[in-house]
Amino acid sequence: MKSKPHFDTLLEVWNKLPNSEKKNYSVLSLLNESRNPKENKDPSDLVPPKDFKRSQTHSLDLLRSVSFDEPVNSVDIFGVMSEVDIQSLPISLDHPNRLFISDIQAANDLGLLRKNQIYSILSLGKGNKPFTYPSIRGGYRCVVLEDNEKADILQQMPNIYNFIDMQLQNGNVLVHCMRGKSRSCAAVIAYLMKKYYLSYEEAEGIVKNARPCCEVNGHFVKQLNSSRWKNSYS
Repeated sequence: MKSKPHFDTLLEVWNKLPNSEKKNYSVLSLLNESRNPKENKDPSDLVPPKDFKRSQTHSLDLLRSVSFDEPVNSVDIFGVMSEVDIQSLPISLDHPNRLFISDIQAANDLGLLRKNQIYSILSLGKGNKPFTYPSIRGGYRCVVLEDNEKADILQQMPNIYNFIDMQLQNGNVLVHCMRGKSRSCAAVIAYLMKKYYLSYEEAEGIVKNARPCCEVNGHFVKQLNSSRWKNSYS
């Protein structure tokens, strides 16, 4: 069965919102109008309001210029958001909030973001940043990290670790990449290793328990098992 187009999924979620909240996501309103034009539309309706800001959130330019690592209709992308169980870890009281992993589809799913009360989002990849929603109060951080043998995740770990650790003090954090299988899982594994002084195997077990599709690039596995990484926080 052919997968549903990415924008159609977004519009389905938007159409379920109360009218009072739809105006907060005007980029989807514009998309909906472009796909379902009204007959005899008043030309004055096409004039943006005075307070209309030409930003990523309020511009069709975003929809035209999105460039992901891979096609968003990949069979490996399921739109599932998985919670990593950090509450059972020894010093989890430092962070009463929750940590999630997902693919690009789930990171764009407003319904899932609202359901899991996502406060901030960390995107891993070149051009994998999702659409920006006002409800993500803690904001977005995009770290350029490709999923290949040349990528150095340890070089990016100060940025990754500090973002996750700081944002968890304020709310729930989502870490995502394209498929939610390698980069995002590797980043969370590394975070758990440093934060809770776990071995790679222990941290990987926690992530795999939450997200069975976890399949970290072998190159990242070597880096996270290296003395270079372990000596950076021991």
